[in-house]
Order: sequence, then structure tokens, then C-alpha cells
Amino acid sequence: MKRHPRSVAIAAIRGLAVSACGSDSDSQSLAVSSVEVIGMPAPATAAEKADAYTTAKLRYNYSNGTSETIDLAYHAIFRTTDVVGGLFDANDRPLSDNLGQMASDSPDGTSVLQIDGLALPGATGKPLAMVTQLEYRELPRADGVSSGGFCSKLPAATGLALLDQDAKSGLLTAKSYQNVSFSGVYGGWQGGVKDAEGNQCVQDRICGPDNLRYVDSIRTLFIGEDTGRHNNNYVWAYNVDTKKLSRILSVPMAAEATGYIGSKTGTLPALQ
Repeated sequence: MKRHPRSVAIAAIRGLAVSACGSDSDSQSLAVSSVEVIGMPAPATAAEKADAYTTAKLRYNYSNGTSETIDLAYHAIFRTTDVVGGLFDANDRPLSDNLGQMASDSPDGTSVLQIDGLALPGATGKPLAMVTQLEYRELPRADGVSSGGFCSKLPAATGLALLDQDAKSGLLTAKSYQNVSFSGVYGGWQGGVKDAEGNQCVQDRICGPDNLRYVDSIRTLFIGEDTGRHNNNYVWAYNVDTKKLSRILSVPMAAEATGYIGSKTGTLPALQ
């Protein structure tokens, strides 16, 4: 399987904020009055521009007028030698070319979740779940024939990593990784043959899923499209129990559907 270096940087940023939280200073017993993020200059050298790094700092200001400044640190959760982001067809079979299983080269959104009761064998700290949405694969198949950009010609992918967070330093360590199956919705993608209206994806199926929000109270995943293969981009609601997929919003082509799913009161009612 191919490896993608950008997944290192995108995933590891979630560990950036927590890596400064473990100081042995006695001042931590004081009340924190404010927190200031001290930024870093833009990279200047060729080495800096080719690296993922931070020189930023975090300053804690305490109620007694004292302060403490801590260096932020960059820690990689995945590296280019790790096997992540593999692509699968609608039936969860690996998609391969002459080099083996293909992988996404475009990680997009990442969420780190604390789940009550999450079990992680071998964990010594706090178990966390990290969901990464890999937007597309741009590189062509290594089949001796394909060339040019391959965006939207292959399915996207979503991965689930289980992390072990060190209780003192906040450091995140990946313990496992697996593909999230979308076989229940035909892999989230139904062929490149245009219909009579010019759609290259089936109108009543998801194409180019991008923006996600899961509302546990109603057991529903909301999915926003970002594709040029539907004549319009849609937002879908997918009930994880009934497996029902419903179109709930249509926007013009190239108008990526983003936003907040809520109600008049700001919350959605829980199922009884």
C-alpha cells in the first residue's frame, strides 16, 4: 500500500495542543486567569519549508500575577512508513494497482473523540478515538496506462485510529488503525457513466462526501458533498440503525455544503 506523508502532519496537529499540558511546576496549583498562544514566524530556510515543526509557545497567566511559558511540541501520530488511508471498493475489497493497495493522498478532516467505556488493549493512559476523513486520491493508478489527476475517479476513505494519551504529557500514540466500512451505502460512490442530465454519480446516492456531523441523540450522520460529479451538491442524513439515507439539502454545483445541523433551540431532541 502506498504511504502518504501529509497524513502525518494533519493527524499530528491534534496532539500539538495537548502536548504542552504536562508541567511539573508548582504554579499549576494556582488558578489560571488567562492563556496566551505565542505564535511562530513563517519558515525561512529550505529545511524549515520542507519540515513539519513548531516554535510556538503557550503562556499561562496565574491569579497571583505570575506566568509560566511552555514550548509547544510537534509529535507525529503516523509516519510515512505506516500503512494508513487504504482505498476499498463498495464491498470493502482493497483497490490495488501494480504497486499494491492504493491509498488516499489527501487527508482532510480529523476529529479526536473521548468515548465513555472505550477499551484499548495495552493502553497506559487515556484511550481516545481519532476519525480521519481522507478526501480523495489525486495520483493516477500505477497500471502503466493511467495518467493525469484522478480526483473523484476513486472512492474516498475514512479511517479510525485508537490512540493512547499519556496522562502527564498529553502525548498521543496510535495503537491501531482500520478502515471505516461504507459498504452499507455502496461505498459512498455508483460509477462514471453520465445520466441524461449529465450526473456522473447516481442521483440518489452519496458522491464526494466531505463534511460530516454525527448527532448521537438521533443516531444520525449528516453528510455534505463536495463534488463535480453531481449536477448539484447535496446534504444527506444517514440513520446508523435503520440504514436509511435521505437527501435533505441541495445547493448548486461547486457550492460545497458546509454548516451546522441544529434546531430552533440549538439542539436536537433525543430519541425515546
